[in-house]
Amino acid sequence: MQETFVHGQLQTLAVTVALGFFIGASYDVFGVFRQFVRPGRSLQAVLDFLYCLLMSMIVFLVLLGQNWGEIRAYVFLGLGIGVLLYLLFFHRGFRLLLVRAAILLSRLLHLLASPLRRLARGFVRFLAFGRRFAAARYAGGKSSGKKIRLMFWRKKKE
Repeated sequence: MQETFVHGQLQTLAVTVALGFFIGASYDVFGVFRQFVRPGRSLQAVLDFLYCLLMSMIVFLVLLGQNWGEIRAYVFLGLGIGVLLYLLFFHRGFRLLLVRAAILLSRLLHLLASPLRRLARGFVRFLAFGRRFAAARYAGGKSSGKKIRLMFWRKKKE
């Protein structure tokens, strides 16, 4: 029985190390997102709180499935070791990969949005032309509208 108890604890420690690794990687994803989106201070505080809440929920759910939600000292030790291993060995490469992927995605979206911007610009010009035409027609008040109508409905002189 003692062997299965220790085996279960070692398995939980391994799972928490993997969770710590995941938390470190997801924080890098979150950091690159913040770098490109640049939220304000208040929104950044809200996003940080939501990130911590989400990671806490993930850790709780994994521990609930792993060992019925028992929180012991080695759980925190495993999370810390996982984050530390990620930061020491994978942080720079993964962050560089994320930044390059974000730049590539940004360029791709810019390329795809270019025709839509041109279409929108043409539509705005069309609306501006219609507004100028309407403004010229009604610029002089009520009498100018009558002049334009009279000009079009004039009878031909014989």
